[in-house]
Amino acid sequence: DRTVGWASWRTTRRLLVVAMPLTIAGVAVLGWWVAGLAPAGALLLGSVLAPTDPVLAGDVQVGPPGGEAEDEVRFGLTSEAGLNDGLAFPFTNAAIAMAAAGSAGVGSWLDGWILDDVLAKLAIGLAAGVAGGRAVGAVLFRLPTTRRIAESTEGFVALAATLLVYGVTELCHGYGFVAVFVALTVARHLLDGA
Repeated sequence: DRTVGWASWRTTRRLLVVAMPLTIAGVAVLGWWVAGLAPAGALLLGSVLAPTDPVLAGDVQVGPPGGEAEDEVRFGLTSEAGLNDGLAFPFTNAAIAMAAAGSAGVGSWLDGWILDDVLAKLAIGLAAGVAGGRAVGAVLFRLPTTRRIAESTEGFVALAATLLVYGVTELCHGYGFVAVFVALTVARHLLDGA
């Protein structure tokens, strides 16, 4: 139920912008130093192991929209679990680019990775999520119908909306996981205005 904002999502921001990259770096260093992995393999290991598992956070997630008051720990874990897989993709792609470049050096892949995998794909995911969330929200909560789709017990509507936003975002060369989380957050806040 929390409105998206710089201050209200401070815990999520810290988990995703500080803790996740530090965890990726720490696991990558351990993979390289202890396990003897190549740098690209160590980075891939770090990017795969760093995101938390939403199943593990399941016992502490916030309740349904409009439910009981949420505490900061529950909100932080739930929101981080929703975004972390999508935000780990740039690091996974960095490992792939590093391995593909081989001995050509960091400069041969770093610029393309920053522009494409970090900036462009995240921006497209964010934009597609906002647009998709508004579209889904309009269909579910604003179009006049005899029986509101959002109030029906049909889970396939939510699944279809999720897959549609994900698929369109991936076709547009963006991160679908980020777009789905953003879209459902936007659609949830449109419900408040319906």
